[in-house]
Amino acid sequence: LRLYSEQAKLAFREMLGIPSQSTIIASVGQFIPSKDRFTLLRAISYLKQNNPELLFTLLLVGDGIQRTEIINLIEREHLTSNVFLLPATSDVALVFNVADFCVLSSVQEGFPYVLLEAASVKKPFIATDVGGVKEFIDHTITGILVPPKNPELLAQAMRELISNEQLRVKLGEQAFQKYTAYFNFDL
Repeated sequence: LRLYSEQAKLAFREMLGIPSQSTIIASVGQFIPSKDRFTLLRAISYLKQNNPELLFTLLLVGDGIQRTEIINLIEREHLTSNVFLLPATSDVALVFNVADFCVLSSVQEGFPYVLLEAASVKKPFIATDVGGVKEFIDHTITGILVPPKNPELLAQAMRELISNEQLRVKLGEQAFQKYTAYFNFDL
């Protein structure tokens, strides 16, 4: 992925109306059962209820058969001020550039390419420990692993990254180093 200028990132943030002090979390992928967006949204709800002092915004990028259910859950949990649904046609590179960190809440995965896309622009991932995720994420080194279907632990991991910019930067740097050493085939 390419790096975007600070101007482009700021313009995108302003277009969405996201305050400058809000931490941006990105989640990219289809709205299908294996991606388990419901656990992610429950974690966001848990985070919002238990940490009212935290300022954060989730950019949820994608489309699929669960779109209506996802919209309903966002409304039912009063998350419309914290969650932006972006279409699958969105510029994913820009979303990853703007994000402070990313989340993958899947219950099933092969090797998720989104991990590499985010690492290529130094963004860390919190991901569920499923499928090939461990091939890239070393827990607390290149990202954070959480068990699938556990909104409370996912919320705790998100709270940790929201409130610890140093850790976000460190994990993003280390993810980038692993990406360039083992997964960058453009060389």
